[in-house]
Amino acid sequence: MAQQPKTSLPASVTSLPPSLQILLQKQQEHAGLQALREASAELLERVEKLAEMSNVMADGGEGVFLL
Repeated sequence: MAQQPKTSLPASVTSLPPSLQILLQKQQEHAGLQALREASAELLERVEKLAEMSNVMADGGEGVFLL
């Protein structure tokens, strides 16, 4: 099993039993992943809107070429 990198924990946490330290570390990881999911969803929405706007602009150019 590969060892995971240690994150710096406050001194008050390092005095806890190892199982609780791991629990707190995993909770921090989970919170980070949740924030990443939310940021990714927002980015996806922005990219989709940009794609839609690009399609509108591309469709607008079709009429000019047909004249």
